Amino acid sequence: MEENISLKEYFESRLVELEKRIESSRQSMEKRLDGMNEIKGAMKDQLATHPTREELGTELDSIKKELQVFAKFREERGSVPADIEFLKKDVRILTTFKDTMDGKASQSSVTLSYIFSVVGIIFGLVSLILNIIQSIK
Repeated sequence: MEENISLKEYFESRLVELEKRIESSRQSMEKRLDGMNEIKGAMKDQLATHPTREELGTELDSIKKELQVFAKFREERGSVPADIEFLKKDVRILTTFKDTMDGKASQSSVTLSYIFSVVGIIFGLVSLILNIIQSIK
């Protein structure tokens, strides 16, 4: 059972089918282009936030200069462990001095002790004199 369709109908049906395919292709192409635009935007963001080769080169040169200065300083000063030993020695000296100072009495406590001693001697002498006077009577 073959249908006879006119040439015009045949071409119209083919044309409708092609338009559907073109629309489908257009939609898939738009999706693809949207994805490419996202990638393009991400690359723009990356370019805006990441340093350029020139900036990295300048920073690297600066770091190299700082390392050279540090190496020169280290040569002049000697090794770091020697500095640490020197500091440990100073800390020991200061600790000993502090212990010595803690062991010594302060001037005010010495003066107070002298005052109590003198008062005690005076009371003792007064007591001795009073006992002698009472024994004579």
